Amino acid sequence: MPKPKLIPSDREPEILARVGSGESTESIAEWLSGVLGRRVDGRRVRDLLERIRKERAPIAKAVVAAKLGKTLTTDLDSLSDALARAVEDERAARLGYADLDAGSPEWARCLSAASSARGDLLRGHELRFRLSGATDGAADDVDAVRARLLAKLDAAADP
Repeated sequence: MPKPKLIPSDREPEILARVGSGESTESIAEWLSGVLGRRVDGRRVRDLLERIRKERAPIAKAVVAAKLGKTLTTDLDSLSDALARAVEDERAARLGYADLDAGSPEWARCLSAASSARGDLLRGHELRFRLSGATDGAADDVDAVRARLLAKLDAAADP
């Protein structure tokens, strides 16, 4: 006859609720020890949570991909609009600072801020595309696409 589990399955929902509310695994172990009438340590609780996480990972991934996949067309349109705005903002910044020397610290800060904002925008969209399943997640593919997008932005922003 198989050995009974130290932490019964019917306690998992409450354990997950306690973890979700920020309770530590040691605190949950202490609570379980009192409820079950036998010693449960934090390691057992952590092992249980890891097992649950591994069991749920494929389901969670599918749910996230399905949810984000539904908005992919909208995200692509949003990306196009946002990139166009980034180009226009950069053009406006370049015109606004036209009297600055291209090698000056002020000019460098302006371009750095524009590039940083552009990079943040692209990283956010790349994450959405990966989660939606639009890419296979290969870092080389994502980096190559990102480099091409940034090169296009740089070319378009030149006055």
